[in-house]
This record gives sequence, structure tokens and C-alpha cells, in this order.
Amino acid sequence: MPYQRRAILAAVILCSLLAPHALAQTPTSQPVDLLEGATWNWKVNPLASQPTSAASRPAAPFRMVSETEFQVADPHRYASLNLTHGANPLYTMKFTLNGHAITPPLEGMQYETIPGIDASWLTKGRNVLTAEISSPFSAGTKKTPRDNLDRMAVQGLKMKLTALYSQDLAIEIGPVLGMVGQNSYTVVCRTNMPTRVMLTAEGAVSGQAAASGKITATSQMGLIHRFTIEGIRPRVYQLEARTSDDAGSVKLGSWTVSGRIADGKLCFVALGDNRSNPDRWSKVANAAAQARPDLVVHTGDLVSSGRCDWLWREQFFAPAAELLATVPFLPVIGNHENEAPLYYKLFPSPGGREDSPNWQRTVAGVQFIGIDGEADWSAGGENARWLEGVLAGSRARFIFLVTHYPAWSSARHGRLDEKGERPAERPVAQAREVILPLLARYGVAAMLAGHDHTYQRSEPPEGVSVIVTGGAGAPLYEQSENSVKQNPYLKVFFEVLNYCVFTVDGDTCVMHAMTGDGKELDTRTWKARAIGTPAGLTNGDQGK
Repeated sequence: MPYQRRAILAAVILCSLLAPHALAQTPTSQPVDLLEGATWNWKVNPLASQPTSAASRPAAPFRMVSETEFQVADPHRYASLNLTHGANPLYTMKFTLNGHAITPPLEGMQYETIPGIDASWLTKGRNVLTAEISSPFSAGTKKTPRDNLDRMAVQGLKMKLTALYSQDLAIEIGPVLGMVGQNSYTVVCRTNMPTRVMLTAEGAVSGQAAASGKITATSQMGLIHRFTIEGIRPRVYQLEARTSDDAGSVKLGSWTVSGRIADGKLCFVALGDNRSNPDRWSKVANAAAQARPDLVVHTGDLVSSGRCDWLWREQFFAPAAELLATVPFLPVIGNHENEAPLYYKLFPSPGGREDSPNWQRTVAGVQFIGIDGEADWSAGGENARWLEGVLAGSRARFIFLVTHYPAWSSARHGRLDEKGERPAERPVAQAREVILPLLARYGVAAMLAGHDHTYQRSEPPEGVSVIVTGGAGAPLYEQSENSVKQNPYLKVFFEVLNYCVFTVDGDTCVMHAMTGDGKELDTRTWKARAIGTPAGLTNGDQGK
């Protein structure tokens, strides 16, 4: 759809602007640049006629091609290769090594450094690397592509082909615990070179309170490693990565899984919009971990541009490594993820479809329903029918819907259209007009959302609390000047870093909204819904 195409284009442009500030890849112990001293001879071909006056030059497509030769004395000593190209991520790039096409790990992602290149492509003696760089449109930089073309024609690109030894093996992203159940969970990590990873997990055997069990699993050869552990109540786990020649290995853990999920009792944290500010995200993540939750739900916008591969480590994983490794994490996709392919690899859906952004999970009698709020939620549409089917079949005492887009908000994303009648943003309008009535019909406790970087609680007449917890690190938003008309049901609004702690005990759920410094902002109590026909569902509450 046009909106998605614009979002993807914006993501790619943002990648190019953010690239100079990105963190480096996980450093190796013995980096070797095989292109050290190599000579490039770039041929630059404008793909359209260019005016001779620099002042009148338009943004125009171009194509650059070159190749270089380099010598390798002993190619068998290297385990993997990384190519750092030095080009604007907007450009289309093609590289070959000795005739082998170098492809990024995930199509649709932008890479400053392409990892996981097969070192067996190297030959003893002479090797050839070719490059083709082209730009079909303006790069969105202060200089036009023609100006960049002039510079690159003189300077070329500062490319590196880094050779990694087996001893340089590292787990650079993760682990992150995923879709947890009382007797299952997932684990995902990414290594800096293709390898296998073995996971060892221990816990109580399902259905046998006094018995303990141990499970081991080994991933397929690759960069991203995903495990689903079933049949035990998770307690501790560890990871070991090892190269095929056994010369390189790394062990991580063991980690103790936070909390002890039990029937009728659950503690969970809700937070979101941590993107752009790793230091703030680290502060909120560490504070949330102090609550020792059984799981975390995230309302979206994990990074500032999801298609920029390097941002996932810099902005999301590194600042919250301990929380993500020890507390099961259930996110929903936000607009800044830009439908990034990596998102679906790192956060497998429990619905059976890897690329499904909608999911539901019931833990200790509490049902969580996560949705892609930017999708089409028209009344009677496929998504709305799916949601009603999930709600109609639920036997959970408490239900929480997690989405990025709130039905009611008193900040910028809740603004009204030109007529002042409904939300200007389609996802917010559909959340209010389609999703919220469905939640009310089936006695859902609350809609947990982000998008607006604030803490808010609204209590619309449908009886479903709308809680905006979008203050996990992103730049904070002010309350709208027209907020009374925009959202007449607002109870609490704070422009502050925040997260929410929910404690379920039997038929009572209590929420405490907290600042990043651990101060209480708000509290709310819900009573368990009456489970029966839709007309008989209720959701008692107490709050302030």
C-alpha cells in the first residue's frame, strides 16, 4: 500500500542519515583487512545527461563500477568475511568476490557491513573483488547525488574486507527470551559469523511438580539462531556457539529466567517507544527489571529505523541485555520498525506464521493479544474477524490488548481531522471505532499502547482502559493544546520516562505506573471479568 511504501522509503533515508553515528560491529580480536593497500579504479557513468553548470545540476541517477585485486597467502586460515562498503545505504550495491555474488543476510535490510561472507571463496594468491554502486534518485542529503558523484569519482569508496578467524566467534545480539508459557519459551540470538549454537535449558518437568528436566537443542548453520523449548517450566539456560572446525567457541550464561509463573499469579511489565536514546532505554529497562516481572510486553518502536541493521544492537539489545536475556519479551510492531524483515526473525510469533504480526498468548490465566495496529482494521475485515474469534474463544480471567496505536490520546498522535470529528491518523481512528468496541464487548481490561511518548490513562465509556506507555526512551511529547476536545476521557497525563507494573493475584489485577526513577505516577485496579456470553461479560474496576 502507498503508506507502507512511503514508510519504507523514509526508513531507508533515515538509515543514510544515521549511518555515521552507528556503533561498530562486535570487534574481533585479530581483525585483518584483506584490502589494505589495494588500488581501486572507479568508472563513474551518469545515467542521464548533466548540465555543465554545477548550480543547475539536478538530482540524477548514476552508476559506479570498479574492481580491485588483492593477495591472500593462506585462505584456509579464515572462518568468515565481512565487507564494509562505505557507501550511502540508499544506493543499490552489487559486489562479487572471485565471481561469487555477495548478498546481504536479509533482503530488505540495510547494512553498513555485510557479515557472513563465505571465506571459502578466497583463493591462494590473486583474488578479485568487484563493486557496482548506483543511485536512481536523490539520496536526501544536503548535497545532490551529482555532488556526491563528483566526490566519489575522485575519492572512490573506502572499502574493507575483514577476515575473521575462528577465535573471533561472538554472539553479537541476544539472547532474547520470547513467547513464554507456563511450560515453554523461545530463545533467539545472532552470531557474527555463520555457525551452530547449542542451547541447554533446565526447569521443572511439565505435570511433574517434583521432577526437574534438562533439554538441549542445536540450531542450523547460520547467523540467526532460534529455539523453542517445550515441556519444562523455564528456570535456567545457557548458550554455546562453536565453529565447524572446533577452533572457535564461546559460552554465554547461564541465565536465570525471571519470575515463577503459577496459576492465578502473574507479574508483568508494559512499556514502549524506547527508540533513539539508548541511555534512556537502559535506565528504564534496568528499573523495570527491578520489579522481577514474569514477562514484558512492548508497545512498539524498538529502534528509530528498523531496516537499519546496525541500530538493533546499538539502540535496543545492548542497552537492555540483562532484561532481554532473563525476562520473556513480547513486542508488537510499531511504525518505526518499518516492516523490517529482521523484526520477524528476532521475535517469532506463536501463531505458527513467522511473518504474522498478530499473536495471542495466555499465561497464568491472563491473555495477551498483540496486533499490528497499522494494518487494515476495518469493521468486518480479516483482522477484525480474527480478533473477535480470539476474544470469543477466550476463557481468561483478564485480557490485555497490546498495540502501538492508542484509541484515545491527548498528545500529537491523537489529533483530530480537519472537521474535528475523528482522529486524523487512520490506525488511531480504527483503534477507536473498530477495535475498542470489540474489546468492550468481551470484557477486556485494557488497551496497552504507545506511539505518543508519554504516560496516559483514559477511561472511555466503553469500560476499557486505554493506557499509553510510550516513555521508554524516545523523545517525550507534550499534551496537546486541544486535548480536552481531542480526548475528553483523560484521567492522567505525564510527560516523563515511564513503565507500568501489573500484578495479577486471583481475581484482582493492580497496575502501578512508574517513572524511570522508580516514582509512582498512577495506579489502577481491575476485577476479573465474568466469563460467559458476550452480553454477560463485565469488568469491574477501581482506580484513581
